[in-house]
Amino acid sequence: SDNHGTIVAGIAAAKSDNSLGMAGVGGLCTTFPLRCSGTNSEYVSYGYEAILYAGVRAFDVINCSWGNEKKGYSSIEQSIIDFADANGVFVINSGGNRDFSDIDEERLATFYPSAYKNVFSVGEV
Repeated sequence: SDNHGTIVAGIAAAKSDNSLGMAGVGGLCTTFPLRCSGTNSEYVSYGYEAILYAGVRAFDVINCSWGNEKKGYSSIEQSIIDFADANGVFVINSGGNRDFSDIDEERLATFYPSAYKNVFSVGEV
């Protein structure tokens, strides 16, 4: 119901020289889309299940463009990240997809899953 993941996948891996009007930064990559939300929902409900799926199948990279600064640390979620990492999955997560100008540094440091160890957190300026 939300095309954000499709847009991110296109930026990452859209093929070049195919007359479709764009090229991704990794145009020779193969993508495997994982739906992490319910039908007609804009919220990620199955993000950690998708990370677990990627870990079981030993994907090279999983991009998670989602997170929450209010939920807090979970040892179960950390163990899922650790499992994926142990299986060679490079987990990338956004540092946040919203305006954080009104959020203090402590809350920024607890944006999960980007605040978990074994997660490569990215952002923009």
